[in-house]
Amino acid sequence: MKDFRLEESFRRDQYETCLKRLHYDERDAASYQNLLDFLWGYVTDPQSVEDREGLLEDYMHWNEQMIDHCYIHLPHDLPYIHVRRAYQAVCALMAGDPEEGQRQLDLIGEDLFAGDGLAPKKIMLADGTVYGPMSRLFLIYNFAKYYRAKGLLAEEAAVRSRYSHAFTIYDDEDHQAHDDFYREQMEDLSDQICYPVFDRVYRVKKNDWEFFVYYDKNRTFPVDQCL
Repeated sequence: MKDFRLEESFRRDQYETCLKRLHYDERDAASYQNLLDFLWGYVTDPQSVEDREGLLEDYMHWNEQMIDHCYIHLPHDLPYIHVRRAYQAVCALMAGDPEEGQRQLDLIGEDLFAGDGLAPKKIMLADGTVYGPMSRLFLIYNFAKYYRAKGLLAEEAAVRSRYSHAFTIYDDEDHQAHDDFYREQMEDLSDQICYPVFDRVYRVKKNDWEFFVYYDKNRTFPVDQCL
């Protein structure tokens, strides 16, 4: 397998700098985040490198290492672990391994996908772009899109059954936002994998913290380019 780190389009110098900082302190979350942020730009660009399989393996390896080395798995760590699991699930689909992707969602827990899970706040980027509260259900819709594209209809049906709320059209005023989001994901973006463009952990109750991930419908990954 061709080593993606040797490709001309890959910033090997920046990659090695990130690795050196990480190896200096393997429990420094910021060092892992810098490396993962660097790799993420390549992961989400289908044309970035030829050896996409190696790239995805590398990202998933360091993402898992961050979970193992930077969090002690106490309750206040869980939302941050869930964020990393969300990224891991998307990468697994891109790598053509939906079973691993589903395992990551299982580790997050089915309860967090039983409702829309709308992020509670707007996000404004430095360039003035604003993202309103959005549902983390796009992580679930990714799997249905993937299975449909691969002709795995039984697997798609299983996802729809397991997360029935996500795939229900209510056609009433109380669920208008949900229905619109479903149609955007499964109709307008039916051939695209949506991935997190940023993430946040918010306190939703006095001692209850949750993870939220935001996506951009103009920054997606074609389903037919998943391995």
